[in-house]
Amino acid sequence: MDPRDMATGVVGAVVTTLAIALAPTLPGCSLPEREVYVQEPIPVPPRPDVPTVSAEDLDCLSDDAYRDLAERDAVMEAHIWRLESLLQTTHDGDTE
Repeated sequence: MDPRDMATGVVGAVVTTLAIALAPTLPGCSLPEREVYVQEPIPVPPRPDVPTVSAEDLDCLSDDAYRDLAERDAVMEAHIWRLESLLQTTHDGDTE
């Protein structure tokens, strides 16, 4: 094998390696900067003070009405808990 052919192959490999290594650093060839959005913590509002209802006030309700009222309160409480949990996800693990 001719030594010049071997030298040409080595030089070609070095040039190719350098071109691949230096290509991302050339101006205009690098990737554009990416915008990164950061979620600010959304404050969790305090729960409102709701009036309490005594058992005597509920005596006039039928069993079905009482059950509906209890179910409504449970559904609303679960909904409030889900909303508070969603807001808490913006707090980087902080708990209040």
